Amino acid sequence: MSLNLIVVDDEIDIFVLYELFLKKEIAAGLISLNCFPSASECLSYLKTSTINCSSSLILSDINMPEMDGYEATKLILDEQNENTRPRIIAMTANAMQGDKETCLKAGMDDYISKPIHIDELQKLIISWGEKIKSQKLDLVEKLKSKVTSTKIIDEEKISFLDDIQTPEDLKFYKELINIYIEDLPKTIQLIKHAQINNDARMLQFNAHKLKGGSVTLGIQAVADICHELERKANENEFDEFTEMLVSDLAKKIETVIKELDKIKEKYTG
Repeated sequence: MSLNLIVVDDEIDIFVLYELFLKKEIAAGLISLNCFPSASECLSYLKTSTINCSSSLILSDINMPEMDGYEATKLILDEQNENTRPRIIAMTANAMQGDKETCLKAGMDDYISKPIHIDELQKLIISWGEKIKSQKLDLVEKLKSKVTSTKIIDEEKISFLDDIQTPEDLKFYKELINIYIEDLPKTIQLIKHAQINNDARMLQFNAHKLKGGSVTLGIQAVADICHELERKANENEFDEFTEMLVSDLAKKIETVIKELDKIKEKYTG
């Protein structure tokens, strides 16, 4: 899980400093670095980028023209909740007594004064990087422990549930659900077509395909029907029981999609 470090400072010469002292971390993929000379550019990036905001650490100068760090922080927090928001560290020159309290009161998470000292900055980035990672791992476990009321899907039977440990794992899981939902109506139509036309090869192929995806996502009721349809196809049996199986399968699909949507919503956090 890499840290997305965002630096917002109108003193653009300082960007080179970050690139130099974070050179090893960037090369190793531990940190990605994005620098912006204005708060408005940073806000635009957060809105349009595909980055995970909750895995981001923003170092923002307080005193900038056009939009200062306080206003930018308010706009960021208005758009995000506690689980999805980035962490924000204030930077300011000519630090005055009470500045840190003012920054924390504004919703920022920490504070560092200018001029920046490399060793102090490194400790701050490492410390917050570890906190962010720990918070994300705790959130994943919290989301997994939430109970979702479903009739057909059994989350405990999801084959890789124990392997879901990070936000990236959750993203992959939700993408897998999206693919299953997107393919489902077409696969059902192909199964119906195969049953009506006594096409054993088409029935076997699509029943087998749907069975595999259903087992992976803990949809055992659908997997069991597909198993029977696959057996029927292998024996080239197209009777009333085959028709009943296809009908039962089609009836379950609407419920399955609704339950998968509920599970996706659960893991949105």
